[in-house]
Amino acid sequence: MSDHDHRDERPAHRVWHRPPVEERADQVRTWNEQPVDDLRNPALRALAEAWGRAAASEGIRPPSRAVFSPTEVVETLSRTTLLERVEGPVESGHTWRYRLVGTEIVDLVQADVTGRTIEHYHPPLAAMLRTQFDATAAAGVPKAFTVRTVVDHRPYAYEKIVLPLRSAPDAETDQIMVASFPIDAD
Repeated sequence: MSDHDHRDERPAHRVWHRPPVEERADQVRTWNEQPVDDLRNPALRALAEAWGRAAASEGIRPPSRAVFSPTEVVETLSRTTLLERVEGPVESGHTWRYRLVGTEIVDLVQADVTGRTIEHYHPPLAAMLRTQFDATAAAGVPKAFTVRTVVDHRPYAYEKIVLPLRSAPDAETDQIMVASFPIDAD
């Protein structure tokens, strides 16, 4: 007998790849705004505190990216996205484009959406993101949300913090930073 005859002949592990982002449709999606202090994940609360310190040190709200450093809360970096406001084809005349997408987000979504706008996602998801990002930009303060959905026929829930930012101290709110972590789907 050859060595080959004694090997374990299991079938190769198959990885299911999701359809392209723009073709996906969640079966259910609900979301609620919640107080930032009610976030379950301590890293998300720490990110809000870092944002508050940056705003206080700069003397403006929201702070500029020159002063706010998300690296103060290292555990959020791989689950963080940074978006910028750009002209867009939607009613408001603007949309949000991904400038940076954390590695865990890329792995979860199975796509790197850096450089794409939120309209790259299917319409219900893009509408939810636009509503949350625009409300946060208008308020000029962090907002927290809990999102419950069914992804690939499995319940999935997460909480996120949305932080308004300025690209420069004299700019209007033109950037949004988002960090999210999964929670029990209940």
